Amino acid sequence: RRPELYHGVVMLDSPIPTWFDQTVIWAAKRLGFIDRLTPAGRTLGRREQFASVEEARAYFAGKALFSSFDPECLEAYIEHGLEPVGQGVRLRFDPQTEISIYRSVPHLTPGWPPALKIPLAMIRGRDSRVVLPHHGYLLRLMSRGEAHSLPGGHMFPFEQPQQTAEKLRELLGRWGSYAELSKGAA
Repeated sequence: RRPELYHGVVMLDSPIPTWFDQTVIWAAKRLGFIDRLTPAGRTLGRREQFASVEEARAYFAGKALFSSFDPECLEAYIEHGLEPVGQGVRLRFDPQTEISIYRSVPHLTPGWPPALKIPLAMIRGRDSRVVLPHHGYLLRLMSRGEAHSLPGGHMFPFEQPQQTAEKLRELLGRWGSYAELSKGAA
């Protein structure tokens, strides 16, 4: 509602669903197979409690989702994603909440992306199975829409933190310069 407060929007491996995607998500919810379409099914029954931080570290390091994490990012996840409980540790984020989020993934786009008055960039992981190349289609209809990809999967910001930070600095720096020029022209 107040685009003047923003220089732009950056989406990190978050899709802009096409009409077909929206229809599939809607049908998956109605027909009860949303858990197979989203990570909800893999989250069901996920281990959430560990005897020690070391056991949790070994567990996550052995999982495919975390195996490509930058070592510092994995350590930060362990440090900030776990909390003490009894004689061990558990995940801070309740898996049931995560499942609920996946099951309620929106099947409608909240607005028409080309109508945005500010830049929109989508950065996807090249190997992502969440955001596919066609999810950037609507960006081509925008005067200031951008599609980028970086090495890695859906969790690329944790796999390539330096490259992700550099890309964000580049985008925000460029958009900040554009915003300053626009203010001067007004």
